[in-house]
Amino acid sequence: MSSVAHPFEEYLERLAVALAGLDRSALDAAVEALMGCYHAGGHVYVMGNGGSAATATHMACDLSKGPTPPGKQGFVVWSLSDNVALLTAIANDLAYEEVFAQTIAARMKSGDLLVAISASGNSPNLVRGLEAARAKGCPVVAMTGFKGGYLKAHADVVLHAAGESYGPVEDAHLVINHYLVEALRKRLLDEARAL
Repeated sequence: MSSVAHPFEEYLERLAVALAGLDRSALDAAVEALMGCYHAGGHVYVMGNGGSAATATHMACDLSKGPTPPGKQGFVVWSLSDNVALLTAIANDLAYEEVFAQTIAARMKSGDLLVAISASGNSPNLVRGLEAARAKGCPVVAMTGFKGGYLKAHADVVLHAAGESYGPVEDAHLVINHYLVEALRKRLLDEARAL
């Protein structure tokens, strides 16, 4: 029997590093930012490319449904990559860098919140989306990896999964999503019971 560890163990070690390095106070700050948006009657907008676009869709689904106590108003959440016709129209007529910024400029208002998901933190369309949200006066929560890039340097709350490969970083972003849903569910249930 071989004494060499299975490659899956090495993958799990990289995932553990990505999760262990998460700033717990940043997780708390993300919950507070989302609760602030909820109580302001705001909408949450989520953006990402590639696998992170799928995470944005997953997050929009989970936040829309998961935290809400029965009979209560839920979070209103939009994944900015889900309208393929609009995304490709903006990319074709303007530039791919504008696919999120154009929608943010048209829709976001005071009280709204942007979640930007990117392993590198440097995708030009996410940078432009963050800048558009800033121009609207809306806070930004970023989920990043690698060195964190522009998003890490300019977001209000940074959930940084340390790592240099996409798989563990993107897995960590999904774990963050699921944690946020559970934390928000507890907060909303506590508020409902206090009424």
